Amino acid sequence: MTEAVSEGSLGLRWAMPAWRAIGSVVVAAAILWPPGSRVSARRAGQLIPGPVKELATGKILIAQRDLPDPNFTRTVVLIVDLNDQGTVGLILNRRSDVTLASVFKTLKPHEGSAPVFYLGGPVQNDGVIGLLRADAGPKDTHHVFGDVYVTAGREPLEDMVAAGADPSRFRAYLGYAGWSPAQLERETAQGSWRVLKSVAGTVFDPNPDSLWDRLINQTDGLSASLAGAGGNASPRR
Repeated sequence: MTEAVSEGSLGLRWAMPAWRAIGSVVVAAAILWPPGSRVSARRAGQLIPGPVKELATGKILIAQRDLPDPNFTRTVVLIVDLNDQGTVGLILNRRSDVTLASVFKTLKPHEGSAPVFYLGGPVQNDGVIGLLRADAGPKDTHHVFGDVYVTAGREPLEDMVAAGADPSRFRAYLGYAGWSPAQLERETAQGSWRVLKSVAGTVFDPNPDSLWDRLINQTDGLSASLAGAGGNASPRR
């Protein structure tokens, strides 16, 4: 689904490198989403600890059908950093109406390059973050998995836009998602998320509008750990 964002109200800036300043992310996360705000309808005490073991940088989260938080309803999220200070992710399947050309005005993005920004999450949504594929990590990038890197650096972002990078290798995001320490683990154990293995084709899927539907259907009847690395089946949700 394409979501409308007012270009005039953005006041875009280069996003803080979340993986280097995660302390401010977890503070924002705690304010935006107090404990329990993103928990699914699963009854208290009915936990599924298996998927929690699969959580790691580079893994992909699929929101369960009954996830009540509108910020994450029907979302697919890439974990770009997970450590003992918290978790940072990018929503992969929410496109905005903001074009790259409207922000990178002096670079004149090539026809065929990634045409619009994606809405990466509700934290610092006036900041620009990019995901890119590269054989070796460019300057000012952070390795996520395989050949996938994340950056909030102005130089690598401008380089990708100016080069007319194809959407299969580069996408730009406004904002990101943040979880305080142990928050994502708690939500996953309570059944809010399915955890899938790292696949670059999913991150740069050519049809993001239908991505959640396809992934949730593919994993119905399976636990997130089975989808990620082999495990036990769990009820359809």
